[in-house]
Amino acid sequence: MRQPKRAASAFLSLAVLTAAIALPLWAIEKGRPSLPTASTPVSPTTVATTTATVPKTSPSTALSDRVIAVSAEPVIEQQPALLDAATIPKQKDGGGTVIEDICGGGTAIGQQVSIKNISHRSYDWASLLKGKTVQFTDTTEPQVLILHTHTTESYMTYYAGYYNADDVARSKNPATNVCAVGEVLANRLRAAGIGVIHDTTLYDSPEYTGAYGRAEVSIQKFTKKYPSLKLILDLHRDAVLRDSVTRIKPTVTVDGQKAAQVMLVLGANDTDGNPNPTWKNNVRLGFQLTAALQKQEELLCRPVNLTETNYNQNLLPNGAMLLVEIGTDVNTFSEAMVSATLIGDALVDIMRA
Repeated sequence: MRQPKRAASAFLSLAVLTAAIALPLWAIEKGRPSLPTASTPVSPTTVATTTATVPKTSPSTALSDRVIAVSAEPVIEQQPALLDAATIPKQKDGGGTVIEDICGGGTAIGQQVSIKNISHRSYDWASLLKGKTVQFTDTTEPQVLILHTHTTESYMTYYAGYYNADDVARSKNPATNVCAVGEVLANRLRAAGIGVIHDTTLYDSPEYTGAYGRAEVSIQKFTKKYPSLKLILDLHRDAVLRDSVTRIKPTVTVDGQKAAQVMLVLGANDTDGNPNPTWKNNVRLGFQLTAALQKQEELLCRPVNLTETNYNQNLLPNGAMLLVEIGTDVNTFSEAMVSATLIGDALVDIMRA
């Protein structure tokens, strides 16, 4: 069931801010420790055994050493609630407040899709809500690549209206960072018969700066090895602050389940200095994905963020690439995984039309 309509609030999104002023996220995130030296322990009773390991290789290493699945078989078999804490920790000094709210704003272009355009491109954006997107084909070859340029981004394991200083915002363990959410999405696509490669390489560790350049090297290797690829998804989570100690958890309810709000960040420029000849493919699919998710719950998606930067979205000439932000650092794993499931279903519906 749909939840009652609420006015969408606008806060300081670090994804939008860093796109606009080109600051690395680590330079702004505060209040929770980043990039712990040891990843959060995971009980074997709550998380299925996985063959995924923290990669120790560089992007020049053989691709097969750095992916957790190329076939249609799941590897990390997470259920949406398994990474959430069984008990809520007590509130301690040194943390802050978590507010569950809706992030919105932007300019409406139709079909419940809104945009925030900082790309400086003028265009008939509504026209891209129509027309056929890149389509999946009938093949057993991989058609989707999922990666995480900011691989260590993680989520909360509980919601209590607060966070503690020892709640980690980042993890090197693919079972306890955004990779776990990516695998839920990958498994949803695999269940529909779509071949998926899920790359769990740590692109933002040990150094955050240069992550997109390192990811670019890998993407080029993947596209060369697998010309069947039709879609690349760079899956992230955002961080939204009201002030230095207050963090926003953008959340909606879909069919009785809490889901993290979703935001797409799409490069919309194509210049000599910043070539992106496939930007229309990306934006068309991004708009239509947003519209499909909005049909599930009209506040499920935040405004699409159109930027000057291409974020490697120029690397799949015969397909499309999307940067997808699922929730923020204070959403829970289960909320992010519900959204990942909805994204997977929507992509199958759109790309098999």
